[in-house]
Amino acid sequence: MTVFALGYLAFPRALLACFTRDPAVVEVGVKILLVVALFQIADGTQVSTTGALRGLGNTRAPMLANLIGHYPFGLTTGLILCFGFGYGVVGLWSGLACGLLSVALMLVRAWWKLTRDLSSLQPVADFRRHIAESIEFQSGPEP
Repeated sequence: MTVFALGYLAFPRALLACFTRDPAVVEVGVKILLVVALFQIADGTQVSTTGALRGLGNTRAPMLANLIGHYPFGLTTGLILCFGFGYGVVGLWSGLACGLLSVALMLVRAWWKLTRDLSSLQPVADFRRHIAESIEFQSGPEP
């Protein structure tokens, strides 16, 4: 995601030229690609920490973070920037990026709180028992 973010920052006009020759669209597109580049970093963090928390058996934190960050915070911020301050589509994307960033920060905090004391972590499943049951299931009961 970082590579794509760098591409959006380094070559916005070249990327947009693949889709349009309209200078007004390119100008708006360059601004949006700046926001999207930042969006990529927050999205990568959010996706990674969501997966890590789910792997630890914590599905509640990702659900709540996404619910709070995207709707009351991100969408509201986007609508205020878009219509209240007149930033248009760039304001809407900026608000959504702020919402995604807030989700990423909430999830990193949840991960940090959950893993700072590694002795308190419990495995979600006993891997050895799972493999043994899987082998037994595949071969069937012994005669």
